Amino acid sequence: EYAGFLQAGLEQGAWIFMAEHAGCPVAYLMALPKRDAGDFLHHPLARVTLDHLYVAPQARSLGLGSRLIAAMEHKMRVEGFETWVVGYNAFNTEAERFYTARGAMPRGAFRSKRIA
Repeated sequence: EYAGFLQAGLEQGAWIFMAEHAGCPVAYLMALPKRDAGDFLHHPLARVTLDHLYVAPQARSLGLGSRLIAAMEHKMRVEGFETWVVGYNAFNTEAERFYTARGAMPRGAFRSKRIA
């Protein structure tokens, strides 16, 4: 299931970073780099969206998420990107603490409305 998902991401230009523990894959990060020259309505864009970060429950608190973000940031520097963004649900205070501890700052706000 994950293999197909990750392969589809790679085919669309995603960066995939994996982490192992005890010889087994237990964490991954999928990042989506985007560059756009801009136009008269839009500023030039060069940023990476952290699309997915997953660490298996048995491997949490081992620093794997931090290592995956560090690997992404290294690739960003090599490729000339300066900014990454991540979105998460407002109720996910664990994610908020995690990303804040890694230097991510609040920027803007999104709202959604479901119409069924």
